[in-house]
Amino acid sequence: MKDFYLFDGIYAQASDGFFDVDGYIMTNANTDVEVTVNPYGTEYPAPLVTSSQPNQKDGITNGTFTSEANATASARPATTISGQGSGATFVYVFDANGDLESIKADGAGQDYLEGDHLSITTTAAHGSQTIKFRLVKDSNKAEVVLTLVHDRTNPLPFAVRRVKVNGSTDRDVFFLREKR
Repeated sequence: MKDFYLFDGIYAQASDGFFDVDGYIMTNANTDVEVTVNPYGTEYPAPLVTSSQPNQKDGITNGTFTSEANATASARPATTISGQGSGATFVYVFDANGDLESIKADGAGQDYLEGDHLSITTTAAHGSQTIKFRLVKDSNKAEVVLTLVHDRTNPLPFAVRRVKVNGSTDRDVFFLREKR
């Protein structure tokens, strides 16, 4: 059985927005508390982020790539090498020197986890190069609505990145970390 310690907490409502947790959550309220959480992308499969998306270039696993200056293409289908995700597409951009500058999701797909191994192939005009990469942190960002049960003596069974209390009434939510 896991052992936890309290490190922070909030007294908040929906209008207060999201709070960073990076741990487990629970409540001691005398009523159930509905919250929206962002689980860790390594634990909860979700579509990829397509607005303010992270650059996947840091996740490349098979070398460096060059093409003509300012080469770009969008909606390049991804092939899943490892993981369960499917349906994502990516845009790639080569800079003025012809070096790969970025790879970003432009089609969300479904069921991706951070760390999934994918590949895309550049167009024939850009060398038909296969670029393999692992999805970086914040590639997927699910928002899951759940209820913290008021008489539960243990925290939610999975850690979360962020939490928002739903509704217009202030509620207590405690942030915990696992003792090691």
